[in-house]
Amino acid sequence: MLTVLLTLVALLVSAPLLAASPDVSYVLGPDSPNREVRLQWPDGEPVSMTLRVYDARPSYVPGSIDPGAGASYQIGAWGSNPRTITFSHPDHDDIVVQWTYDPTHRDDPPPLDVSPDVSYVLGPDSPNREVRLQWPDGEPVSMTLRVYDARPSYVPGSIDPGAGASYQIGAWGSNPRAIIFSHPDHANAIVVQWSYDPDPVRVDPSPRPNIIVIFVDDLGYNDVSYNGATQITTANIDQLAASGVIFTNGFVNAPVCTPSRSGLLTGRYASRFGMDPNIPSWTPADPLNGLPLSEKTVASYLQGHGYRTGIVGKWMQGSHESLRPLERGFDYFFGFLTGSHSYWEASGDPADYDAATDYWGFTRFKLLENDEWVELPPGAYLTDALTDKAIEFITADSRAPFFLYLPYNAPHTPFHAPDDHIAKFAHVGDSNNSEDVKRRIYLAMIDVLDEGVGRILDALAETGELENTLIFFLSDNGGEPPKQGDNSPLRGGKGQLWEGGIRVPFIASWPAGWPQGVTYTSQVISLDIAATALALAGVAPDPERPPMDGVNLDPYVLGDTEGVPHDALYWRRWLDDPTEMIFAARTNEYKLIRQATSGAARLFDTMFPERDDLDLA
Repeated sequence: MLTVLLTLVALLVSAPLLAASPDVSYVLGPDSPNREVRLQWPDGEPVSMTLRVYDARPSYVPGSIDPGAGASYQIGAWGSNPRTITFSHPDHDDIVVQWTYDPTHRDDPPPLDVSPDVSYVLGPDSPNREVRLQWPDGEPVSMTLRVYDARPSYVPGSIDPGAGASYQIGAWGSNPRAIIFSHPDHANAIVVQWSYDPDPVRVDPSPRPNIIVIFVDDLGYNDVSYNGATQITTANIDQLAASGVIFTNGFVNAPVCTPSRSGLLTGRYASRFGMDPNIPSWTPADPLNGLPLSEKTVASYLQGHGYRTGIVGKWMQGSHESLRPLERGFDYFFGFLTGSHSYWEASGDPADYDAATDYWGFTRFKLLENDEWVELPPGAYLTDALTDKAIEFITADSRAPFFLYLPYNAPHTPFHAPDDHIAKFAHVGDSNNSEDVKRRIYLAMIDVLDEGVGRILDALAETGELENTLIFFLSDNGGEPPKQGDNSPLRGGKGQLWEGGIRVPFIASWPAGWPQGVTYTSQVISLDIAATALALAGVAPDPERPPMDGVNLDPYVLGDTEGVPHDALYWRRWLDDPTEMIFAARTNEYKLIRQATSGAARLFDTMFPERDDLDLA
């Protein structure tokens, strides 16, 4: 079967030039329905072909390319995507479109080989009337087919692939994209429509988006240049902001690592299930020290609805085997379970860890790739290694949409960065001041992180997935002032409920679905990411579970819904002494903050700084 699939791919790549002639009519560009191309020949079968636009250059004017005046069309000639057609014309830049219709039907495709090892689900009882064929070896291991015509007499499961069944492509009537399931005891009973669309079973012509959540660690509000940073230029993060929506009042649900991650993954305030404080980093014998198993992650929801799910980076939701990522909805994991890790060293054996003699030894543990402990290659820098693995996940050969959770640990301590990046910031501060030196390293860590974001965007563009990928970028909490994080003009930082601790750089970019280069000023929170992801994936939360606190941002971003996503947001900061806990609540107009010890409440107008002399209480 693998041979057959590779043959089909080869046909796509090597397909001949499409003849251009004055008789060819077409509609091309953003003004056509669904940004499609339709080519129609007056003779031959089929008479029309539909292509979804992949990249229509801004300079293109619909209707300006005349097929009879030197235009040529090449299949599979743009980058590494075999499903593209490049429209070339001497007077115009190339127009590239994604190809979703197989013109190789004009040849006689080979039959699919059948063996008893092929398993399948077939007929009206399967999801969306689809067929899934799965082979035990070879890549891809599965193929999804949309049912075109299931005869009323067919009984699901009645055709045994190991008892004489055969499959023929393109052999039913005038439908070139059909497969007939033939069986000696059944008269060509089942016909299905064949498609290599990455999401073929959706009825909606717009495929479900890929979703990436880039969740960085301890990044200051003013440590990205789109927010006004002057010591560093974050060109790639800025590019992401320019291609999407900047949430100027974007918050996380906690000012420290563990609860902030718990809230993002579940769409619920972490306080609701006891995850207020940071958890100890390494407790592999404790099944209760981590995200409770009663909570369902956004990855679990998406995994159960056809998404390929992965996490690359920092977990910090429990180190017991039952709490690790592969048990919480992720198909793939590369990273570390603890709250901090060295950027240069990953060789320690967790079995040898002794907290009494070397508490910080967990920061040098080997990394986990799924269930296997692996070392960083010599000289490798952790942020780059995480980017490498994220790109491997993005570019994997799969027809399913993907969800990638990318929690970089940069720029969290320890302060490690490559020398060439540190050298870029020699102008910052005084070399004789240890805090200024830390600041330089911190900025260099952000610089490598920004390069990683750029590489992610490039990988998405090269695979043709950038347009239909929703990317969230935010920090897990504010930076840690005074030198390691710049949260200006906000007050406070990591660990505090002042704005500097919980209001973070917050971006969302989805070129195919959301406006670009705009700001959204009403308050949103990291809890909204899970709710938004599920809504856009067409997944309903489990009604038997407590509801999410996050809301779907899609109608608010598009302006389809009046009002604001949240009338109020709430926080509780857990400290070792419960009497020292801090509480806060915020509307779009006012913020109330109260410390348990004194009971004194502070009230601020959100339009002004949180200065003591502006306390309205």
